[in-house]
Amino acid sequence: MQSWNAIVHTAMMGTDKKTIGAAEVDSNLAEAAALIENNTALNREEKFLQLAALTLNYRQCGVLPVHKETIDLKASEGEELPYCSPAATQSLKDIMEEDVTSLLYAWLTSCVRSRHIAWPELLPSLLTAGAKQNKLQSLVAAACGKRGEWLAGFNESWNFPVSQSNDQIWQTGTPDQRKGLFQQLRVTDRSKAMELLRQSWPAEDLNTKLAFLELMANGIAGDDVPFLESLSGEKSKKIKDLVLQLMKRIAGSPVVTLYEELLKQSVSVKKEKGLLGIGAKTFLEFHLPASISEEVFKSGIDKLSPDKKISDNQYILSQLIANVPPTFWERIFAMPVDEVIKAFNKTDEGKILFQAVGLAVGQFKDRQWAAQLLDYDGRLHLNNIPLLDLPMRDRFIQKHFAQAPEEIIAICADEEQEWSAGVARLILRHSSGNPYQYNKAFFNRIIHLIPLQMENELEGIMPAEEHLKGYWSNTREHVKKLLLLKSQLNKAFNNQTS
Repeated sequence: MQSWNAIVHTAMMGTDKKTIGAAEVDSNLAEAAALIENNTALNREEKFLQLAALTLNYRQCGVLPVHKETIDLKASEGEELPYCSPAATQSLKDIMEEDVTSLLYAWLTSCVRSRHIAWPELLPSLLTAGAKQNKLQSLVAAACGKRGEWLAGFNESWNFPVSQSNDQIWQTGTPDQRKGLFQQLRVTDRSKAMELLRQSWPAEDLNTKLAFLELMANGIAGDDVPFLESLSGEKSKKIKDLVLQLMKRIAGSPVVTLYEELLKQSVSVKKEKGLLGIGAKTFLEFHLPASISEEVFKSGIDKLSPDKKISDNQYILSQLIANVPPTFWERIFAMPVDEVIKAFNKTDEGKILFQAVGLAVGQFKDRQWAAQLLDYDGRLHLNNIPLLDLPMRDRFIQKHFAQAPEEIIAICADEEQEWSAGVARLILRHSSGNPYQYNKAFFNRIIHLIPLQMENELEGIMPAEEHLKGYWSNTREHVKKLLLLKSQLNKAFNNQTS
């Protein structure tokens, strides 16, 4: 419409430089435009605004859509799975109204596991949620069924149907879709994940390369070494540094083997007879060789200690020990875990260096060593909590919670399995005394971890400080509402019949 273009141009230029008259308005508006133009009570700015308003209304209500005789639009395929129950549907509506992603994830998981799909009127909202949250996409695609797959063809941001092949997603997907696929394949088909990455690596930009390397950290293993070694020719220092960090997390990698060889020369087992020849004391001696290969220091081992209480040699040894798997000590000393731990802790120097063993347990995710370290030396070894089995983890948390509540809550918040009542009780009580930090947004994120039985105990949880009671009361009511939603969700799918 030429008249509308003239109005836009005038608005950009300003009425002091350009005006628009009745002659430039669509002929169907000539009579009304003439009345405006001939109205002497109006200045030129007012005339312009009235002509613009007139044209806008005409444009909105008087223009016909483009007519096409035939539209090549196929109908959706028929659904293969039944729709979820009315109770499950209402549960989904309530969860989406509260915008609680953790419960939406739980709802989608339950829906897919029960082999049902969401009702059609909810699909646009679910697809939009999937577009915003990458971790929801595969579940959303499955829960939306054939009609969701059909709808995805009309909106590029919804285009994550399960019917797309892995190769298609890798070649044409969004960055988040490609990362999600890579994470998924690292669990289900590691060789395929690395095959795709090798093929596209030369064409990826720096930030994308770094992102995929960071994703490799979860589940890093010996079969990743060949690919990481192939990146030695990369020019980016950021990539080289990240590759080195990943190599240090792989038992048997060249850099870990380098450290192990140096430690073999530096640590030895000594035995001393006890008083009057009764009993024997087994301990470790530490002596770095006089000459250390520069390759060791080029790999990121610092020569100088930043702590005056720790010598340079002890600092070098600590770094080496933190980057070898704990099973290394069992192997070279031919001793069980508990004996190795005792041998380290027989001397003051060994106790200092043993702290690095705790770091290595977390780095190499050694569950046996994590359990053995529990409560052994008075240190918390918080980074090893996720490696403990549930009963041992709960016992550890409940015993040491008061020593490091913030750190323990941060670790627990990243778990996937529901907390025990004891752990939930500790976290809720601490949260009540820190309601500004542990607010509604926090509970939205972790509500799936709180057991339903805590609803009965919430009334009895209240901070001692008077000024915190009002804020916590509001948060507590919100937690109750979230627990009610969680309860409805569970009941809906427990009663869901196929």
